[in-house]
Amino acid sequence: MSEALQPNAPAGGFAAISKYNPHLWSAEQLRAIFVARQHELSELLDTLRTTPVDSVGQHTLLIGARGMGKSTLMQRLALAVDDDAELRTHWLALRFPEEQYTVNTVGQFWANVLDSLIDALEQRGQPTQALDAQAQRLAALPPAEQAAACLDAINHCADQYQQRLLLLVDNTDLLLHNIGAAAHWSLRQVLQSNARLLWVGGSYQSLEADSHYHDAFLDFFRNIELRPLRLEEMQQALLALAATFGGDSARHAMQSQLNAHPERLPTLRQLSGGNPRTTVMFYELLAHSPHGDVRSDLEALLDAMTPLYKARMDALAELPRKLLAHVFEHWAPISLGQLADASHVAKSSISPQLQRLQLDGLIEKTPLHGTTRSGYQAAERFFNIWYLMRFSPRRQRARLAWLVEFMRLWFSQDELCQMARQRLDALPIHHAHEWDYERALADALPPDAPERYTLRWRLLKDLQDCRARLHEFFDFNVEDRDFKDAADYRQRLRALPEQLRRCPHAKTE
Repeated sequence: MSEALQPNAPAGGFAAISKYNPHLWSAEQLRAIFVARQHELSELLDTLRTTPVDSVGQHTLLIGARGMGKSTLMQRLALAVDDDAELRTHWLALRFPEEQYTVNTVGQFWANVLDSLIDALEQRGQPTQALDAQAQRLAALPPAEQAAACLDAINHCADQYQQRLLLLVDNTDLLLHNIGAAAHWSLRQVLQSNARLLWVGGSYQSLEADSHYHDAFLDFFRNIELRPLRLEEMQQALLALAATFGGDSARHAMQSQLNAHPERLPTLRQLSGGNPRTTVMFYELLAHSPHGDVRSDLEALLDAMTPLYKARMDALAELPRKLLAHVFEHWAPISLGQLADASHVAKSSISPQLQRLQLDGLIEKTPLHGTTRSGYQAAERFFNIWYLMRFSPRRQRARLAWLVEFMRLWFSQDELCQMARQRLDALPIHHAHEWDYERALADALPPDAPERYTLRWRLLKDLQDCRARLHEFFDFNVEDRDFKDAADYRQRLRALPEQLRRCPHAKTE
């Protein structure tokens, strides 16, 4: 095995890329990192072991939002089948691309199954030239003939090698939508009668939640819901990531950091909403434990999350997307009345949409501060921070809200004060990026921290000395009204020497 594929390879190169692309993990990495969904894995393996040879097994859907681990669990299931001598004798796991974009008929799906079967046999060292040639001929058949012909070839091959086929179909809901409702009954008829086939798929939600599937697939699949990770599962995942990508020393360092900062794990749980993919992304930030300017690392992390978060937003219909955006913009828990006022949508129309957003794991109910009532906030706070970064108003202070909120969540008050003292001890750097960071750090500090005011005063002086756009960083009518007189006084004091020089009665040296 090359160094790039070693499970304990240092961060960088393939290892760094694969942390963000689990489908690129080697078998060793997948075995080491997969620690959080053991119960679900055991349940699926039990299904394979206990289903009689001549009986149709229980077809299953893994239900969960994007990033909840559906694809990774299916990859781990396939690996577990290959690792188990008994299961390997009877089952052949067939993997498919996460999105089968080229499939829009049931015949094309069975053609994909046949191609995947050929790949799996080839990996086990079986000759596949004749079967590959047959698959190419079947792929050219008209749609009306293709489904039956491909299915016959699949059945014949399964019987020949005495293998049952485990179909690992990610995005099952998207696949069924693409092939159309007219083909659903024929697909169901095959699945409920063919003991050679067992379907384990992934879906964003149960098929019963969409009337599009009510007829053919009502109560057809067993649903296994992938819930957010618990605190102990997140800790196990972080330690496994550290050991896999950094070795024993990295694992010990991660354990030491979690022991030294026990509050950080609940914070990570709050930021990620227990989403495994987001937890993996946060690993790098936690492993480095930055105490300097976190903005560049955070921006890189948010940029890496953009495809995932943007896909979540784009998948929503217009009204729920609008309501979710208002929840994000409010940041703090928002009441139903406040949401109705902000969105100009009637409460009666908002309530069912909020229920749907809750079921989808995008928002959660939480107590409203100072009341006995409940409001709504983002279930994954980092998703909210991403939104604020991308869609905050143009004014400088408002644009920094995402950085301020992250720093308040990620660092303790003592850490923020220590970071501020480090900034104050350093020489001022007259650069807009540094000013952004200092303003955000000052806003993140506790109101009673003296470093908050010292840092703001240093920033104000730097901006005036550089004749920068002061009002982009200070709002003297609201948040910074206590600095208004000081700023005005210093500005007039700076102008005084020039005015004295022009005065004919003043003596200057």
